[in-house]
Parts: sequence; structure tokens; C-alpha cells
Amino acid sequence: MKLDMHIHSNFSPDGKASPRQILKQAKKAGLGGLCISDHNTLRGNTEARKIASEFSIVLVRGMEISSSEGHILGYGIAEEVPRDLSPEETLERIRAQGGTAVIPHPYRYWSGLGGSRTVSVKPDAIEALNSHSTNSDNAQARKLAESLGLPMTAGSDSHEQPTVGRAYVIIPDVSTEEEVIESILSGKAKTAGLSRNLAGTLKDRTLTVTQWMGRGFKKM
Repeated sequence: MKLDMHIHSNFSPDGKASPRQILKQAKKAGLGGLCISDHNTLRGNTEARKIASEFSIVLVRGMEISSSEGHILGYGIAEEVPRDLSPEETLERIRAQGGTAVIPHPYRYWSGLGGSRTVSVKPDAIEALNSHSTNSDNAQARKLAESLGLPMTAGSDSHEQPTVGRAYVIIPDVSTEEEVIESILSGKAKTAGLSRNLAGTLKDRTLTVTQWMGRGFKKM
């Protein structure tokens, strides 16, 4: 069973696809589950949960939270975690809900937490494959997870419909969010998919700088 554990809908400031479009593409890509993890909101995930059964998709609750030092994924949470808290407090808020804290793209310059801070905050898992990250950054993330003995996740970090499912985890067939998370935390998940190529890197960095300037030089 394949699951894309990092997708942005149009409820993210930089997302283009609606939750329905994402679920439709996920089915086309052969995914059995996913997590819509919008920036600092659960709204897109909530909308998707209303219609997920139409597509026979297992939907994991989640969001990508902008901590004061970098992005953190919270899986299995029902309440939004505020942005701009320290990484430690962000993890506390996720775990207080019984959620799972994952560090995505730790080596991404603009929004990654970085290797040393990832080590110090002690997350539950690390995203070892992100299709919006370079092969080098993903290799470093995997090496970090292995050195810490932490489980690994993967996701497309998609912001538009066609890229849903470009990176994913493979786990034994499950039917609930709890089983998905248990499979990841127990180390049963294997990562698969594509990293970002040079052309994609240049395009993404140009877009990132433009959006950053448009936000008044503030982080997402």
C-alpha cells in the first residue's frame, strides 16, 4: 500500500489543487492513503476527510507547522498547532494530542530545521524522501534518520495536482489512520519515489524567493 504523507492543497497559501482534485489524482497514481498537510491549518485535511470514502482512500490527519526555526509535520492531530512556537514547544503541542511529530526536509535551506536541531528536538520520525528536495538533501536526511535510529517517512510535498504521489511510503495494507502511523513508527514503511532534478530546483528556488519577497520577507 502506497501513501503520500506530505501534500498541500489550496488551503495552503502556495497550494493550487483542491482536496477533491488531490484525492482524484491520488487514486489515479495508485495511492491507498495520504496526508494533506497544509501550512499551519487543518482546513484542507478536514475538507478531504468529508469525501475520502468516495475514493477508498485512508486519510491521515495532519498539518505542516512553521515553528520558529523550521517546518514540522504533525500527524494524527485534531487541533491546529500555532505557528512560530519553538521546535520543542511545537513537538509538545503535537504529542499532547497523541500526535506524531516528524521533521520534513531537514536540510532545505529556506524551511528545514537542520541536522543539529533535528537531533536536539528528538522527533518521532524524519522525512527521508521529499520530491521537492534534491537527491543530496534527501540522502542527508536518510543518513540522519539512520544515525538516530528513527523511522522514516516520504511525501511529494506536492503543491499542484500532477505531482501528487511523486514520493511515498510503502506499508502493509491498512484501513485506519492509527494503523498507518503504527506502521511508520514500527519501521515497516519503505520510502520510494523521486527527488527534485536540477530544472526543478531552479524553478522552485525562483518561485520560493518571489513568494518570500511577496510575504514581506517572512517565512511561510
